[in-house]
Amino acid sequence: MERFTVISPMGVTLSHGRAILSPAQARDRLHCLKPLGGDLYEIIHPTMLKKGEEFGYDAPMNKSLVDVIEPIAETAPEADPALDEMATFENLLPEHRLLVITEEIKKLIGVDTVDGPEGPINAWTRDGKPSVPALEALLGDSITAKERDEAFALLEKPKE
Repeated sequence: MERFTVISPMGVTLSHGRAILSPAQARDRLHCLKPLGGDLYEIIHPTMLKKGEEFGYDAPMNKSLVDVIEPIAETAPEADPALDEMATFENLLPEHRLLVITEEIKKLIGVDTVDGPEGPINAWTRDGKPSVPALEALLGDSITAKERDEAFALLEKPKE
C-alpha cells in the first residue's frame, strides 16, 4: 500500500478503498470507516483528510487526487500476507467490533430472515432485538449477546 501526504490547502476527500490511518486519524472518522484490523480501514463513507496528514491508500487513483496528494518518498515495505489473516473480526478491538456489529444490524432493518449455514435464520428476536445467530451469519464469526446489545444501544442512542 502506497503512502501519501495531503498537499492541498483544502484537504482531500477519500470516498472508497482501503486506508492506513493512525489511531488519532481514525478516532474522529470511525463513522466513515470499517475497521479491518490494526491501522487498516475500509472507507465506507467519504472522509476528509487535512493538509499535511499522511496516510496509506489502496484504491485506483483518479485525476482529482493527483493534484492534492503526493507520494511519500520512502515507500513502506510490501504488505505482509499474514496481516490479511490478522484483519479478521475476531482480532478487532472491542470498540471496533461494536462498530462492525452496528453496521450489520443496519443491514437487518426490514429483513425477516438471513441465510445461515443450515437454512434461514430469523433476523429479529421476539423482543425486537437483532438475533445473535443472524448477526453471526452476516459476520461469519461469533459474537456475544452483550456485544449485540451494546451495538444495538449505539443505534438507539439519540445523537447530541
